[in-house]
Amino acid sequence: MKKIRDYLYRLPAYLLWALFAALLVLAVFQGATDTERAKKITLMINVPEVDEKGAMRYLKELMPDVGLEMIKVRSFSYALFLEASLKEADIWIVKESDIGQFLPDFGPVAGFREGHPAYHYWQGENPDIWGLRVYEAAEDRGILQAYVNYGASGEKEDYYMFFNPASLHIGTGENDEAAFRLTEKLMGSEMKSPFIKGMDASIVPALEAGGVKYFNFKGEEQDVFEILAEAGLNAIRVRVWNHPFDEAGRGFGGGNCNMDTALSIGRRAAAAGLSLLVDFHYSDFWADPGKQMAPRAWGKMDLPEKADALYQYTRDSLLLLKAAGIPVSMVQIGNETNGAMAGEKNWENMAQLMKAGSRAVREVLPGARIALHFTNPEKTGSYRYYGEQLARYEVDYDVFGTSYYPVWHGSMENLTAALNEVAGRWGKQTAILETAYPYTLRDSDFYGNLIQEGTKGIARPYPFTLDGQQSFLKDMLDFCQNKLQNCAGLFYWEGCWISAGGGNRKENQALWEQYGSGWASSYAGIYDPQDAGRYYGGCAVDNQALFDEKGHPLEALKLFGP
Repeated sequence: MKKIRDYLYRLPAYLLWALFAALLVLAVFQGATDTERAKKITLMINVPEVDEKGAMRYLKELMPDVGLEMIKVRSFSYALFLEASLKEADIWIVKESDIGQFLPDFGPVAGFREGHPAYHYWQGENPDIWGLRVYEAAEDRGILQAYVNYGASGEKEDYYMFFNPASLHIGTGENDEAAFRLTEKLMGSEMKSPFIKGMDASIVPALEAGGVKYFNFKGEEQDVFEILAEAGLNAIRVRVWNHPFDEAGRGFGGGNCNMDTALSIGRRAAAAGLSLLVDFHYSDFWADPGKQMAPRAWGKMDLPEKADALYQYTRDSLLLLKAAGIPVSMVQIGNETNGAMAGEKNWENMAQLMKAGSRAVREVLPGARIALHFTNPEKTGSYRYYGEQLARYEVDYDVFGTSYYPVWHGSMENLTAALNEVAGRWGKQTAILETAYPYTLRDSDFYGNLIQEGTKGIARPYPFTLDGQQSFLKDMLDFCQNKLQNCAGLFYWEGCWISAGGGNRKENQALWEQYGSGWASSYAGIYDPQDAGRYYGGCAVDNQALFDEKGHPLEALKLFGP
């Protein structure tokens, strides 16, 4: 038993779903179940590495004739583990560090009873282990019947798989030895944790309101989030502005992206099997290195008041997403915060705001990763400096994210050096939170683009053609997965932002103003008079989308697939 248990401790987290499949198979073929064979399995998962669709396909392939009609993933990653949800789920998987946070109403049990189903695994060696304490509390309340611990050696923490009294499972008695023997075989599997392949799609609702439609590769009209999921993407990024409206309720543009927009996109993304990255700008409109204005409602606040407002706003927003059952895998605290954030322009003050946002994330979605976002990696030493400031002021975060547009931001080799230094020195994950590349120099919405014929001061590492865009994205995905240290993933920026749908400038202008489907409407002038108030209009990046002006996908979109 000790040898088997030692193998168990070394089980990688990303094999959990495969072992789960194996457990179900063994339960059927070895008669080790405690209950009648299930016809339906409901799964709750708090393991980011699990590929839910892959697990479903894999199980159906392995168990075509054992009465498994459906696996319903109640919530992929960071589920809301309330007692009612536990009673509905047959099986749930959770990290040890998250159990107490997800189950605050399960008070710790002092020690564990000799003779309960898992006692012989531990021989009383660790009476405080969370898995056993929570198991007993849940068992006493009639919610759970058995559990299996998947320990891991080194820095990897333990994972637990719990079963309710009605689920199909292997008990935690001697029959589990068969599962442990199977674990030894699974140890040799070459399976990688899913790499994030995402897209910022914040503009979609505004375009659709004006009549824009999207089509799949067969030429059939289809929900764009389903198209993205079928192409191989697994996450959607959505920007959130506090209040992008004037006093008459007229939107500032850019998708009018408040929390209502985020909820709408989140529900559609979740229905397509995509998780959500929530990008808080902490502004009423665009935030970038040149503009980090505080929301109007925070304008007269001092720093402690603003930090508290930011905490409350982040917390309330995430609670809305959580209540809607939307799986949030990452939360971005600020947007391109190179040297300012929400009106604060020194690192000590910025750090206080970042820490307030991080605290809200940890409280509401303790499993979600926290990302900070910067840009201009071509500036030598800048990312080292940002990392030093974050460490100096003890900002809590998981992912050091960057924008990377190769026409402005230097070579991939330079980006590698900048991000790998952060990953190695401070032990953080890295991510490309924004990137894009033109497939044409032609404008399709009668507004003009950032990159067009005659644009000066830009690099051209690939042709501005369909083939050039494909080559860039292929290299970028390979770069992130094979060159960057500990890279969490990549998000293509606004790959669905195409023409508003009008046939000329006048028609498009009406759509931009009414639905906010351009980069800014004239109404944004009350908040940003120097930029949006003077240059409001359409989309300046429609030639960098992954759909053509009629809503048909480009070949580059297929690169997100296997």
